[in-house]
Amino acid sequence: MEYKRKYRELEPEVKQKISDSNRGKKKTEQHKEHIRQALIDYWEGVPHKPTSGETIYTPPLIKR
Repeated sequence: MEYKRKYRELEPEVKQKISDSNRGKKKTEQHKEHIRQALIDYWEGVPHKPTSGETIYTPPLIKR
């Protein structure tokens, strides 16, 4: 699967824009649970940004 993001870390400005766009939106508990599970599945495949001298490890994609 091809991901939009190359690494997990985001710039603070991007995090703030996402937060601002989601502020005030109402969601049911069931909807929140579906979002939570989808994000867990998504983030399992997105690696952290490597530090200097570190190699990139890409975990295998797990289908649920």
